[in-house]
Amino acid sequence: MTIIGMGVGGSRPTFTLDTAATVDIDVTAADVQIHNCIFSMNYADIAGVFDLSAAGFVLNKCRFVDTATNMNFVELIVCSSTANECDRLEFTNNYVSSPDTGNDCIVQTAEDLDGLVFNNNFIRLGVADNESIIQVATGKDITACEVTYNHIYRLNTAGDLLIDSDTTANTGIIAHNRIGHADTGSEILVDADGVRQFDNLGTATNTASGYVLPAIDS
Repeated sequence: MTIIGMGVGGSRPTFTLDTAATVDIDVTAADVQIHNCIFSMNYADIAGVFDLSAAGFVLNKCRFVDTATNMNFVELIVCSSTANECDRLEFTNNYVSSPDTGNDCIVQTAEDLDGLVFNNNFIRLGVADNESIIQVATGKDITACEVTYNHIYRLNTAGDLLIDSDTTANTGIIAHNRIGHADTGSEILVDADGVRQFDNLGTATNTASGYVLPAIDS
C-alpha cells in the first residue's frame, strides 16, 4: 500500500498524534509507503510514532514537528523484536524538528536489521546525551545499510551521535553526513564496527566548519 499526500507545504495532509503517550501508527503489512505527509506531535513524550513489524516500510518527503513545547515523540520508528522482520526500512528526504529534550532517536532496532536506507534527511532534536539518531540493540547488527547525506543538529555533549552499535558484524556505507553537536571532548559520530565511512563531518564550534570524523585513512 502506498499513501501519497497531495499538496505542498502546510497544505499537505496532517496526522496529529494527540490522544495519549501510547498513541502510535501500527505498520504490520509489508511494503507500505508514506510520502509527502505531515505528522504533528500534540502530546508529551509519545513513546513511538510508528510501531513497525513488517519489511519494506518507506517514509519519504514527510515532515515531523511538535505543536508546542513538551509535545514530542520519544522514538520515531520502533522496530519489532523479531530478527529481520523490519528489513529494507527506508527513511529518506524527511524533515524532523523536535527540540524537546525528551527525544531519544529516529530509529530504534530491537533485532538485526538488513538493508536500512537513511538518506537526505534534515534532523533537529533536543539535547539528550548518550542518545543516538539510530539505536541498535545490544548484540544486534545492521547489515547492508546506506546512511548518507543527512544534516543533523543536536547539541549533545556525550555519547555516539549518529549510530550506536556494540557489535563488529555491521556492514554498509555511512557517508557525507553533517552533524552539529556540543561534544568538545571525545565526539563519536558513528559506533558501528564493520561499516565503512567516507567524508562524515562534525563540529561542536559555532565559528568553525566541520572536520572529518573519524580521521581520514592513510
